[in-house]
Amino acid sequence: MRTLLRIDTSSRIEGAYSRQVADYIEQKWTSRYEDGRVVQKDLMRQPVPILNNYAVAGFGMAKDDMPTEVSESLSVSEQLIDELKKADDVLISYPLYNFNMPAVLKAYFDQVIRPEYTFTRKEGMPQGLLKDKRVYLVSVKGGIYTGMPYEALDFSIPNLNTMLNYMGIEDIQLFNLEGTAQEEGLQERVAAVYQKIDEVFNQ
Repeated sequence: MRTLLRIDTSSRIEGAYSRQVADYIEQKWTSRYEDGRVVQKDLMRQPVPILNNYAVAGFGMAKDDMPTEVSESLSVSEQLIDELKKADDVLISYPLYNFNMPAVLKAYFDQVIRPEYTFTRKEGMPQGLLKDKRVYLVSVKGGIYTGMPYEALDFSIPNLNTMLNYMGIEDIQLFNLEGTAQEEGLQERVAAVYQKIDEVFNQ
């Protein structure tokens, strides 16, 4: 059974464009994989804890050597990594907050980017362990960044690409919706993103 792990991160539970675009992708995905399974992970309803001292210390320990407080602190990391490993496809939706991803999404990656679980090192170079996965990445911005002088201030996309690549995930489909705070031309921009989704799933 093919599995889609869907991760939503918008502070807005209702009316969030990132969630709406993700809904459309999920519909397309479930139409393609009728016997597939969707695992929902809403990081605003169930936030991921930030790494504490015990968890960071445990990243360098063998499992048999971990004190109880360390193994307990890493239980969240292991659960999230297990979900990620079992997923064939991953859908991540997020709004741009202060030029980067929401804090809850960064906290998620801090938990799952873990040596010998999602990456290893070979001759001093990192080697991702999560290959053969596809990520559908929904990025939503109130302003228009592409082609503007402050385009480089969107740090989220290069940051997310780097973290996903670090774990071995290179098949990333980006759906970038900009200018949601500007009424003029908004419907056309939304339609263009939906058209791109259609094209991806019709391939």
